[in-house]
Amino acid sequence: MRLHKKISTFALASAVTLLGLAVPAFAEGGFTSQLIGVRTGFNSRNWSDGNFDAASTKITAGQCSIMYASSGSPVGSIRLQLTQDRANIFSPDINKGQRDLNCNSSNFTADFGRMSNAGYHFTVMTINGQASSAQKVTANYIYVSY
Repeated sequence: MRLHKKISTFALASAVTLLGLAVPAFAEGGFTSQLIGVRTGFNSRNWSDGNFDAASTKITAGQCSIMYASSGSPVGSIRLQLTQDRANIFSPDINKGQRDLNCNSSNFTADFGRMSNAGYHFTVMTINGQASSAQKVTANYIYVSY
């Protein structure tokens, strides 16, 4: 009877170990945010992509509006630039590309592809194709996945 108990315990421990190794793959990280009345040149919060998976860095925006001279109207698009932060203060940050987000659709996603192990942020470059600081954009939904 004792041997049977030891075998059962071993079998249970082995099953738990094997099941623990069979974890499904998910995106490494992500966060939800908003842009409230931001102008061109606005920088997002920073995040770290450890590049532990093969997931692309994607930014999704939705529910956008523009404010210009105190009136709100639909935003056609906002252009975001993904920037890799450099740990060395003597080196410049690295531009990883720019993408336009069409804010007239319910949600629009810009895919920047797979990024290396580093810190990142995005910058609002243009609003409706203009780099004017007189325009402000609000996006009630921003989701960054990496």
